[in-house]
Amino acid sequence: MKKLGWSLGLLLMLGCSVQDTQPPAVPEGLRTVTGNGWIYLTWEPNSEPDLAGYRVYRSLQPYGAYTEIGETAGTEFWDEDVENGVTYYYAITAFDEAGNESELTPELVYDTPRPDGWDAILADRVAHPDRAGWDLSEAHALSWNDSLADIYYENGELVGVGNTDLLDFGFVESLYDVDEAPLEGWDPDRRVSVTPGHAYVVWTRDNHFAALHVREVGQGFIRFDWAYQVAEGSPERAVPSASQENRR
Repeated sequence: MKKLGWSLGLLLMLGCSVQDTQPPAVPEGLRTVTGNGWIYLTWEPNSEPDLAGYRVYRSLQPYGAYTEIGETAGTEFWDEDVENGVTYYYAITAFDEAGNESELTPELVYDTPRPDGWDAILADRVAHPDRAGWDLSEAHALSWNDSLADIYYENGELVGVGNTDLLDFGFVESLYDVDEAPLEGWDPDRRVSVTPGHAYVVWTRDNHFAALHVREVGQGFIRFDWAYQVAEGSPERAVPSASQENRR
């Protein structure tokens, strides 16, 4: 034992070392936030002492090859090279100072950026019928009975026009807390009471999803933030899991 210890010590003194071939653990907790022309990624930090950073990979398909789009030493990444209405799939790896890289994160993580807006005003139908309707695709107020109106506001309620469905999502801190349209809970009467701080999901008659976050209910009006998904039929619902094989 003494001879072995002396030999290892001599090797270290001579500058010899065992090559590091052990990659870091696969990162955990990858999640995204959707915005207007951007997608924000964040994840949990790795704990390896020789960790050097993370690489971000992206694909337009849940299956197939993922391409590296960036590298960071931190645990967040802003992808601004995206187009509204297009779905992007993400995975990340961790790498160490010796150049070892982990496998891709196995979870299927994706998002579809969409336009949004802030502090929109919708008037009450009784007081101002010409400004009580809202066209989600063009994001502007119009008459409550205009053929382009998706919803209108009347006496403390949002009303879906035609076959437009509505759902009270409940209290949220911001519009970004509404990540996807729920599968259930649509109001059968297509009318929902408006509560400050609540978000409302809209499923339009032409098969687009949108979200409103009511900031204020005033005398004869509501003030809200909005987001509209331009990709038809895309509520950010679950799709089949992608195999990690051949993704890189």
